[in-house]
Amino acid sequence: MSPATNRAYPLTMVCETWRVARSSVYALRAQQGGPVTPDRRQPGKRGPKTALSDEELPQEVWTVLKASPFLGEGHRKVKARLAAKGIRVGKNRVLRLMRVNGLLAPVRRGHPHGDRSHSGRIRTVCIYLHDFDTLEEAREVIGAFVERYNNGWLFQRHGYMTPARAREKLSRRAA
Repeated sequence: MSPATNRAYPLTMVCETWRVARSSVYALRAQQGGPVTPDRRQPGKRGPKTALSDEELPQEVWTVLKASPFLGEGHRKVKARLAAKGIRVGKNRVLRLMRVNGLLAPVRRGHPHGDRSHSGRIRTVCIYLHDFDTLEEAREVIGAFVERYNNGWLFQRHGYMTPARAREKLSRRAA
């Protein structure tokens, strides 16, 4: 105890003065049955303690999902909606609990209208820019565009390769 302030010295200062590791002090306290942590909590899971347990939080998530006008929401939006209700929780915890309790939004595998190989680019970059007089002219212009797209355009998502090069590389890797 400090005679001037009548308060206990900080443990870091005491350990520094006596050249003892703080972990040794905590280990000794645990052996003697004294308080292990400075705020006298029992040892347990580290980190901040949340207001809701893992058993209570899924009920709040379910409430948020029921109030949503959409079919399902992802864990990030659920976390944001919980924060708006005053419930602070990490997105990884929300994701874990939603996954365990089967509350994740449904995920569509594949595109409902087939392969999205051109992702709308052929319309916006080729078809909308031309007035075709005949079907043969349209086939010729679109064929030239598809050739230029597949062998000339570089895409960041493909590692700055053309779609044809990326397809070739993936098919070699698969074989």
